[in-house]
Amino acid sequence: GWTAPAPASHHFPEVKGGALIAFFFLPAGRISYDFQAQG
Repeated sequence: GWTAPAPASHHFPEVKGGALIAFFFLPAGRISYDFQAQG
């Protein structure tokens, strides 16, 4: 499926029992993974 999460939201691509192809449209030209996951 297709999602468009809100700016500054935290979301994680996840797949089970298959493969994942991720496509990122970055209007500001940046992505950050500098945060601590809740768990």
